[in-house]
Amino acid sequence: MQKSPVVIIWAGLAVAAVTGIAIAPKIIGLSVIDSLNAHVAQINDIPPYKAMVKEVNSGWFNSSAVITVSVSFPEMDAEQQTFTFDLNFDAQHGPVLMGESLTFGREAWSLSYQGENLRSNLDFAADQAFYVFNAKTDLLGSTAISDHIVPFNIQTTENDEPVSLSFSGYQGSGDVHGNNITYIANIDKVSIDSTNKQANIDNIHVDSQLKANMEQIFSGEMYDSLVKVTIASMSFTDSENPSLNSNIQNTLLSGESVTDRNKKIFHILSSYSVERYDVMGSVGQDLRLNVDMKNLSSDFIKAYQAQIQNVVKNPQSDPNAVQQQLMDFLNNNLLDLLIASPEFNIAQVSGNLEQGKFNGQLFTKLVNITHLPDNLLDNAFWLSHLQASTHIELEQSVAEMIAVLVLESQLKANPELAQATPEQINEIAMQQAPIMLQNLEQQGLLEATAEGYQLVAELKDSQANINGNPIPLPIP
Repeated sequence: MQKSPVVIIWAGLAVAAVTGIAIAPKIIGLSVIDSLNAHVAQINDIPPYKAMVKEVNSGWFNSSAVITVSVSFPEMDAEQQTFTFDLNFDAQHGPVLMGESLTFGREAWSLSYQGENLRSNLDFAADQAFYVFNAKTDLLGSTAISDHIVPFNIQTTENDEPVSLSFSGYQGSGDVHGNNITYIANIDKVSIDSTNKQANIDNIHVDSQLKANMEQIFSGEMYDSLVKVTIASMSFTDSENPSLNSNIQNTLLSGESVTDRNKKIFHILSSYSVERYDVMGSVGQDLRLNVDMKNLSSDFIKAYQAQIQNVVKNPQSDPNAVQQQLMDFLNNNLLDLLIASPEFNIAQVSGNLEQGKFNGQLFTKLVNITHLPDNLLDNAFWLSHLQASTHIELEQSVAEMIAVLVLESQLKANPELAQATPEQINEIAMQQAPIMLQNLEQQGLLEATAEGYQLVAELKDSQANINGNPIPLPIP
């Protein structure tokens, strides 16, 4: 009996699907090993790492390999020069992935470090690898990643006193989709205990977003990124000396990079803040420091990375040769950095101390540079191209505190006060601090405000002033 064309078509599709499912794992397996070899080759281009793939087993539905990684430390003595360890690589080939449950995907793989050579110093679960990284790529090419470090403890002695360190473990997860990588990680607690002292770091959280692929990351290429690290609490207690007790709440460290590929420049924006602190009796809140580096030349950074790799691969013991390497690098590449008009800015430094509030800004920029000076130490050249401005505001009590600290430093260096106690030094400094501030105000270096003092300074076209008062510059 003649079969229907529809039946024939469906039968053909079924055969094609089964054939594809049967053949695809082997094709995917070959690409997995090729990708592994490519990434290892990229690692070998990054000093001081060396990696080698060995013990490769490529089956129809899975593959495995052992990667030996060596990290060299040239400055250490010969016996400790190189640290070598093995990573176990295991992969499943799609489109059908048979792990803890049956799922569909292109591939799934894991990289693990057993950490057996660490067990002489670290105590962690006997049936677990020290570190594991997992990745699963779906049929559309998106990859889900996760990694973890097992909890561990360290027992040691310091000055004949037992010391223990406890690490709660590390858990991370994220996604890789095209040129976008997101990743978050957590550490619940790190603690160090001795007989009378204890230090704790609680709830460390990392949140990162990268607009890059793995090839860009390995190659050192610049890309857009935002990384935030928060620490809920850091504390230190000393039962023998409570004056050293300290506690810092809600610390934030943030770093952002922004690239402009058309102009071949990038910016690095950093932020540091503390919500509250009580450190050895000094208390305060709302501390903030924002530091920006802008208009950095991508070409200069690439040349600098290449220079570092060259120095690591070909170390020089002759100081004159090292100096010559540096000068050659600057003469060949410094102009790329300067033409871009780089900026270094403290966009904000502020806080609320026990004594009062302070706030400040500093902006610096090199402009209109088209050539290098014959002498890189030519002050007149740099001052003619430097633009800078600053604005600092201090409440009265904060200004007095800074004056006391400066005077104490000067008084301690005075031979005539070598026998004076810290209390006597402090008393003299507190008596002289108002006089010092009054003198600075009379000289125009400080300007009185309703709350305390301010300083406004500017440098442009080789001309400088503080609070509107001209300041001579060291120009011949």
